[in-house]
Amino acid sequence: MRHAAKIKTFEGVKRFNKYRRPSFVDCFQRNGLIYQHIEAVKGVHFKVRGHWIVSFISSCYLGLNQNQYVKGAVCDAVKRWGTSLGTPRILGIDKLTSSVESKIALLTRREKAIIFPSTTQLAIDVLPLLSGPNGALFMDEWAYQTSFEGAFSARKTGAKCYCFKHNDPTALESMLKKHASSGNNVIVCDGVYSSGGQKVSLSDFIEIARRFHALIYVDDAHGIGVYGKIASSVKTPYGYGGGGTPVYFNTIASNRILHVGTLSKAFGVPVAFIAGHTHFIEYLKYHAKAFVHSSPPSLPVLAAAEAALTVNEYSGDHLRNVLYQRVQQFRQGLTRIGIKRRSCNYFPIQTIYFSSKKTATKAAAYLRRMGIWVLLQLEPPDNPYGGVIRFIITCLHKENDINKAIDAISFLQSKNLRIRVF
Repeated sequence: MRHAAKIKTFEGVKRFNKYRRPSFVDCFQRNGLIYQHIEAVKGVHFKVRGHWIVSFISSCYLGLNQNQYVKGAVCDAVKRWGTSLGTPRILGIDKLTSSVESKIALLTRREKAIIFPSTTQLAIDVLPLLSGPNGALFMDEWAYQTSFEGAFSARKTGAKCYCFKHNDPTALESMLKKHASSGNNVIVCDGVYSSGGQKVSLSDFIEIARRFHALIYVDDAHGIGVYGKIASSVKTPYGYGGGGTPVYFNTIASNRILHVGTLSKAFGVPVAFIAGHTHFIEYLKYHAKAFVHSSPPSLPVLAAAEAALTVNEYSGDHLRNVLYQRVQQFRQGLTRIGIKRRSCNYFPIQTIYFSSKKTATKAAAYLRRMGIWVLLQLEPPDNPYGGVIRFIITCLHKENDINKAIDAISFLQSKNLRIRVF
């Protein structure tokens, strides 16, 4: 609980248990659902212990982790470049890195972008640089754990850290009025919150940031590749292009946003990035420790990232349309079997709520025995008194996979597992 105690010292945090490390009991309850040895993969079908099961635990929304063009690009890169150059980024940059960074800047509609090995390393590096020793970080209480790791690093340098009520502009403004620093003020939020798929109130946050001369650090790990520019001709609620949540809200002209994310979700490639103004990106190249001193992503990974971004340019909107159809099918199936939907959320993470952690664990175990692997969360911020199971839907799911999931959920109802709301 030492980790939780640190979080509790952030003023404004009420449900700090979200951030504690899982207990031994939690891990035991999820036996058969975590640390599984996957023996083979065919699309969304995983072979575990000799049995094929349908996976609803992957966030590779566009299915590009299995794309033939992407896999071919990796093979070509290994033949041409090997696995790495073996040099720090500060000494030299290869063609693949330059191409990926240019494509990310174009995708996010920012002046410049640079890549990092992971969003955790990025947050630990960048948030202390943004706040400085005399600044303050204002954290959404549901912000992803990587951002809190960065906040811990910032506190060690002297920065103050505060939490405000989830996605609440009024609470954020009140917190800034009370604790705004004479130094740098940084608002930290997610673009899309993985606990249910809610989008950030970004337009309101930008107006507040303008009044308090603050920057906004948007971790858009789940939004990039899914959300994009809104247009009347687009058939899905995601928009087009996949440029991420700031593009969706048409905030690309704002100089107060730092767009952070990873290609590991929608694009299926473990590469993190930060995009913004040229001067700030150039500053990071000389001051971000993970950038200067750590090894860059391997060249095959960069080749996969370049290929995935290229596929998005030519057929990303088609893939997002397929994704929307699968999510629609899932939600319509829930309605058909009598489960009430509490919102019109069409994000690929679909959540079913239970009245207790024990019931949620039992439901996940039932599903696993029926060949459905779901994400079980026992400490979810959006259901603090019970557990949830999440179905993560991708382009690789077929109609039969979705129908199998709906049939399995219908079976749970027959077992009186008290499915509360959706």
